[in-house]
This record gives sequence, C-alpha cells and structure tokens, in this order.
Amino acid sequence: MQLTRQQAADKLGVSLRFLDSLIASRQIEHLRFGRKVRFLQSHLDDYLARSTQPVVEPVAFKVRSRIRKPVALQVFGAVR
Repeated sequence: MQLTRQQAADKLGVSLRFLDSLIASRQIEHLRFGRKVRFLQSHLDDYLARSTQPVVEPVAFKVRSRIRKPVALQVFGAVR
C-alpha cells in the first residue's frame, strides 16, 4: 500500500516540512509520480531502522562535593 506525504508524516510523527527536508536531502526512500510523492511502509521502516539510536545505560560517576570555607576578604586593610 502506498502512503501519501501526510500519512507518512503522521506515521513517523514528524511535520510535513521535516518530511519534505528528508525527501530533498534523499535521506528517506520514496516514489515519485510526476509531482506526487508516495511512500511504501518498507521505506518508513528502513528510515526508522537507520535513524534509531540504541539505548545506552547511563554511566555512574562520583560527584565530589566541595564545601567552600568562608574566606575573609581584605579591602584596604579592613576585614569584611
């Protein structure tokens, strides 16, 4: 089944403008019939497979807290 631009944008969860930029930069496969652009479900699946990033577990790191000791400021010999 062929999908229109609006249907493809809805399935991908993107705007028409973003889908048009994907088409113009040839980042997503599509069919063109004159001025009409159509997509197959496999085109959308391929794009999603290429653009999906794997989930990475966050790296635990130790945060050192610095307790700052008050420092006396001397201005013209006077301590504040």
